[in-house]
Amino acid sequence: MTRQLGLICTLLAATACSNNFDGNGDGPDETPVGNPHLSDDDGDGYTEQQGDCDDSLAEVYPGAEEIPYDGLDNDCKSSTRDDDLDRDGYGIEDDCDDDDKKVNPGADEEPY
Repeated sequence: MTRQLGLICTLLAATACSNNFDGNGDGPDETPVGNPHLSDDDGDGYTEQQGDCDDSLAEVYPGAEEIPYDGLDNDCKSSTRDDDLDRDGYGIEDDCDDDDKKVNPGADEEPY
């Protein structure tokens, strides 16, 4: 009986460790154990801990090229002008000239 119990335990242990599953979160199909901010969910090479401000989108990561008017903070820098290039407080949907700070819906009209 002891021999059969030992054989069963050995088989169970071997089955649990097959396919690189060891329960510590570092196998190919394992979810990281512990802090979810340590995983790179979108595959862009950056984790949330490394500054990825949206780890569900691969086009958003620290150092990415900022694409104006796409509604995303591509480079994860709040100081980068994303949707108000002239920084007049009006986005592209309201500002008819986003290259000129003096031209916006709140500006005083200047006669000829």
